[in-house]
Amino acid sequence: MNSGRISRNVLAITTFVIVLVLSLIYGLTPHKINNYTDVMSGALSFSSIATALLFASFSLIPAFSNSRLLLALKELKTDVKLLDRLLFTTAIFVFASAFSFGGLFYSANSQSCLSLITTSAWIAFIVAGIVEMFEIIFLMFSAVQYLYSE
Repeated sequence: MNSGRISRNVLAITTFVIVLVLSLIYGLTPHKINNYTDVMSGALSFSSIATALLFASFSLIPAFSNSRLLLALKELKTDVKLLDRLLFTTAIFVFASAFSFGGLFYSANSQSCLSLITTSAWIAFIVAGIVEMFEIIFLMFSAVQYLYSE
């Protein structure tokens, strides 16, 4: 299951690494981000809402075991993969929330090494989470397309 999880989420992992490296190379510190505190507050709200919605969908999908959409996902053999993606994406957004919250403790003029690492990790988690959300949406669209193609 772990090797399948890594191969299934290779796009999000690759995106995370690329964005993290680019953020570190370009030295994205709070000093370089306009309205840093507002951006971090907004990112914290966004990632917290995404985490809550993903947790809710993870717990509600198995509850509707006789729905046509879940039956289509089972026929495509993607029902367990969808739940795995939901858990992985939830974990990404939990980390994004944690880094957003931690980033609020830095001054908007901070240029320290620790603020560089925190800001870079925050950006990487947000971008990887958004990429993974699009993967989930694509998976759901393919299930709906399969459902209506019958």
